[in-house]
Amino acid sequence: MNGWASASWSAGRWSSAWKKYLPVQGTATPPHRAAGSLPVNIKTAFVRLNALIFGLYGAGFIALPAALSGMVTGEIPASATGLTDMRATYGGLSLGVGVLLYVLALKRETLRLGILGVVVLMLCMAGGRSVGLVMDGVASQTMVTYLMLELAMAALAFWMLVRSGAQRR
Repeated sequence: MNGWASASWSAGRWSSAWKKYLPVQGTATPPHRAAGSLPVNIKTAFVRLNALIFGLYGAGFIALPAALSGMVTGEIPASATGLTDMRATYGGLSLGVGVLLYVLALKRETLRLGILGVVVLMLCMAGGRSVGLVMDGVASQTMVTYLMLELAMAALAFWMLVRSGAQRR
């Protein structure tokens, strides 16, 4: 047995009410997850981590758009309109994405959609950043780092989707 089971499992002392949750005879997979899948708490933590990053990024840009813009891009919007748009686009949109990912991570039924959301978001951000790097030329180390993080997060989320997809078959 793989560690989650106890002597009571092998002795057959589980009540009959639990039988529908038991794995197929001869397997050592716990009843709450399929063979080859990741535990739900790992997938939930992954989506919540992304929610937290988006949420903090968004809240930061709402509160301090000039300071964060200077840190990220090396430039500060020159007008009040530019700052307001930065609060809305970088701040409000990122905060909204964070809240949405968090809500999707609340229920097991929507968790897979949250992971898919991370894949789509990260690939779109990496795609837009890549276009900028090609069309606009050399970028700062921050932009390259963001690109690498976006691609890594997308790859990890895609891997989670593939692993969780195997359990649905």
